[in-house]
Amino acid sequence: MTEIFIMTVCGIVGAFTYFAFRDPRLMEKFRFHTDSILVKKEYYRMFSSGFLHVDWMHFGLNMFAFYTFAMGVGMAFGLEHLMLVTLFGLLGGSLLSLYVHRNNGNYTAVGFSGAVSAVVCYSVALLPHLGIGLIFIPGLYIEGWMFAPLFMLYSLYGIVKQHDNIGHAAHAGGAIIGLLYGIGAMPDVATKHLLYLLPVVVISAILLFIVFFRQDMLLTRKTRNRDHNRRIVTDKRDYGPARPNKALQEAANLDEVLDKINSTGIESLSAAERRILDRHARK
Repeated sequence: MTEIFIMTVCGIVGAFTYFAFRDPRLMEKFRFHTDSILVKKEYYRMFSSGFLHVDWMHFGLNMFAFYTFAMGVGMAFGLEHLMLVTLFGLLGGSLLSLYVHRNNGNYTAVGFSGAVSAVVCYSVALLPHLGIGLIFIPGLYIEGWMFAPLFMLYSLYGIVKQHDNIGHAAHAGGAIIGLLYGIGAMPDVATKHLLYLLPVVVISAILLFIVFFRQDMLLTRKTRNRDHNRRIVTDKRDYGPARPNKALQEAANLDEVLDKINSTGIESLSAAERRILDRHARK
């Protein structure tokens, strides 16, 4: 049953990716897009974006990693745990991405990376001595308890710097979900490895602290774009020389409304502010 589930997931992801390549409208409709989620309430994108990829290499790497680790998880800990950690990892990656990029309405992303990261780190939480190979360095393996903190450090660096086209927040969100699920689902197993898990737990806590409480460290106004996949976009607030025209004023008004939603919630909007939001949502 485990192999059937894994192959079914790979088949569905492959089909979605194939049809999105053939019809760009599908990519546009189902990819992760900050404004479409926060403003238009298209929450399905937080899941559907995981079934799309930027190219076949991206798809192949994700599915290879998913198959490799998911088989071990399913055989060792059961299909139910594998299904849940995959689902929660995909959602956790999208949620952290949404929070990190909430002020960058143009941010888009695709990829199954959050779910893959969750399955990998779930394995690490329960089997810290599991050997993890580096795909670009054949024959080199490091134990999971060493790989996980390095992976989280790299994700933290990527979230802070935002200098490339990789969805580090999605990776980190999925990885943290995988660790927490492993510890919560099988505490008797995880507690035997607390010493090995301590480094990745500490780094994960630091990452979350920076994301939620030290937002001044994040280069959110220069956010590039994506998750292991998308095109780079310019910052929507980089308007160039100030000019008193209607388009700039409308954009500034929308920014103020979105900032207010982020700080006090959508219920705090006035009637005029709701009209601004509705007008842009229709566009």
